[in-house]
Amino acid sequence: MSLPGLSGMRVAAKTLVMGLVCSGLYGCSTVGQSSSVPAWWSDPQKHGPQHLYFKAKGESRDSLEDARQNALKSVQAQIAEYIFAEVEVRDDAGGSRVSVESAVELRELESFKEDEAKSGGTWIVWMLGRYPRAEYDRIRKRLEMGVKLESLWQKAQSALNQQKLGSAEKMLLSIIKNYDKGLRVSFDVESVKLELAGLYLKQDRGLKARQFIADVQKSTTDSLWRRKADELFAQLPPVSLKDAFEGKTVGIVCFVGGSGRYECDANLASELNSRLAKYSVKTVHVKNICESVRPVIDDGFLKQIALKGRKEANVLFVAVMDVDSTKTGTKIAIPGTDETTDALDAKLVYWIVRSSDGAVLASDSTVGLSSAQASLLNTILTHRRHLPQYAPGIAEQLQK
Repeated sequence: MSLPGLSGMRVAAKTLVMGLVCSGLYGCSTVGQSSSVPAWWSDPQKHGPQHLYFKAKGESRDSLEDARQNALKSVQAQIAEYIFAEVEVRDDAGGSRVSVESAVELRELESFKEDEAKSGGTWIVWMLGRYPRAEYDRIRKRLEMGVKLESLWQKAQSALNQQKLGSAEKMLLSIIKNYDKGLRVSFDVESVKLELAGLYLKQDRGLKARQFIADVQKSTTDSLWRRKADELFAQLPPVSLKDAFEGKTVGIVCFVGGSGRYECDANLASELNSRLAKYSVKTVHVKNICESVRPVIDDGFLKQIALKGRKEANVLFVAVMDVDSTKTGTKIAIPGTDETTDALDAKLVYWIVRSSDGAVLASDSTVGLSSAQASLLNTILTHRRHLPQYAPGIAEQLQK
């Protein structure tokens, strides 16, 4: 039978701090005023495949309930010590064993059998506690994971000190992923996230750093971690296209035309490719698209492009320049000089399309009178209301 209040109780192998309150006899059999030991005491139930059994004796001159609590505390301490004794993990080098002792939460502990007596002014309770083996396995695995996380944390810090950033990144990500599976971990998960953010800042991966800094800012109630997160946040560089397309191949597809008639344009594609290269974005020209489609600007057109480009690229950068021939070609002054150049009056529409499913991750346009195609491209690539604004969302969607 289960004892009320045990689900939230924490016990330690060496020190117990408890405020448990129980009432009633919970199946105790009364021995009377004799202090004779019950028959089962010398030969209690043995550990089985479903449960573990532990016996304890509790005494008190104050009350029967205090004697029961003392017996219960002893049972709990025995269970904790039993679990701790089983948690031994060798390090990767085959070195000495590491033992773990910690406070744990013992759920589903039962007082399987009890007898009570009173000898003179002392109450005595003999208790046989029963604990599910499944719970024992759960706690043991969490303690073992805690030991592994401790070791991994030390190795990650060593890798950081040696500037082995790739190895450190993998280890820190593994710690974050498994942190909640471990028990008795000496460090906070916030420290791991901020170490990882600092690593990404060193690698000029601002969006990745921003992600983990924001996690700490949103979740922590500790003023220390919040302050450290705010300090790192102040060091973040502006979001760039490198952040948006990190680790992805971008397929470039460019059309130029007017009055609803468009053709692939190698010059616009080459200019876009050159500008993306400055952000260390990996690009590829998706030529088979140009050879087989003519843009009718709708969702079907973008789905068609995605289908044809998915083998070559993770994401497609589609740009369509619609030129107004009535003004294009007129002479305009070049600012700061006495020279003039031929004007280009056009509207540049662009889409960022995930090639796996044709989803549009960002779309916008710019229009104006300029001296060259490059000026319009510069607007969509650098203006804060264009791709820099969409970069975080693009990065998030490309990770799905």
